Amino acid sequence: MAPLLHFLQELLGAEGWKKAEPRATFIIDDPNFHHRSYGYLDFAGLIKHAKAHNYHATVATVPLDTWYFNRKVAAMFLDHPQQVSVMMHGVNHLADELARDYRKDEALSLLAAGLRRIVAFEAESGVKVDRIMAAPHGAFKESITEPLLRLGFEAGCVSIGSLTRWNADKNWPAELGMPMAQALGHEAFPVFHRTSTSETDIRLSAFLGHPVVIATHHHDYMRNFARIESLAKMVNDILSPRWMTIKDISQTNYLCRVENEVLCVTPYTRRLKIPLSPGTKTIQLLASPFFPEATIQLKEQPAKETCCIAGVPLEYSVSNNILELYVPPKRPVDYEGVAPHPLGFWAVTRRLLAEGRDRARAMLSFATAER
Repeated sequence: MAPLLHFLQELLGAEGWKKAEPRATFIIDDPNFHHRSYGYLDFAGLIKHAKAHNYHATVATVPLDTWYFNRKVAAMFLDHPQQVSVMMHGVNHLADELARDYRKDEALSLLAAGLRRIVAFEAESGVKVDRIMAAPHGAFKESITEPLLRLGFEAGCVSIGSLTRWNADKNWPAELGMPMAQALGHEAFPVFHRTSTSETDIRLSAFLGHPVVIATHHHDYMRNFARIESLAKMVNDILSPRWMTIKDISQTNYLCRVENEVLCVTPYTRRLKIPLSPGTKTIQLLASPFFPEATIQLKEQPAKETCCIAGVPLEYSVSNNILELYVPPKRPVDYEGVAPHPLGFWAVTRRLLAEGRDRARAMLSFATAER
């Protein structure tokens, strides 16, 4: 398949769809802000290393862990947005919490509980948490997408392997893994892909024109970040990407081409940010699972508008030559109006044990090395 795709890309040349700008980030699953380090991961060291080796790291933090944070760690994240950012990693980090067969009110209650903790953390720390969901252990079932969408989550970030494993009964399209994102659920919740640290997986993502989102854990940052340094160098050598937050990656998941001053766009997400070139007068949104087909005349329509196309609401605005587009959910829900979700004893115990394990593993490793 790869040789055929390469042939078609070369054949079409400038007449074909322009690939999205090369983009990349590392995701670090699990760390919290309780101390200046988490396991092998030292936050100050991470920022220094990311600056020196040109990469961005997105910390996927568990909402349950945000009850406490170290203000010096929060200040590091506020002072270095080019190097580090934060996203959500489940709610309580139970093994399959996003892949269970909930009633709709149960799923809303669980996710709203996570949002309450995140909003409180943001208010206290000043650190913004992107509304992109990384599923604990990759466990992500299609049924969770509707409550995620209704609560305002923009997208999920899950590997192809995990999607197929946890949705084994789904009739997947033949092109699974080829588009930049998959549309899940009746309202097309976008789920884009992350890879392992495998060089083959990373190179395949780059070849397909996907964002390179590399999933890591704290132990990948041991030995002075040697593994991460190698991976960052490889990605920079292959792509020379723009390293960015996971939110920025989600909002730039689209393909485009220009035809007679008309910018044609194929979206792979529900919220887009598109830089406009001088002279662009018309935007032609091509139909996709995420957006209705629409034509926007930039010179005739106001800079901000909400409209309805074929029964689908569409919001758009233009500012500083940036076009922002958004398809909101049909039945949005405010998390504050959702009944609280009970927090079980096992969820708290498991997180404490997991954090203790991660920190102890690093401490024992350091102690052994000093002998």
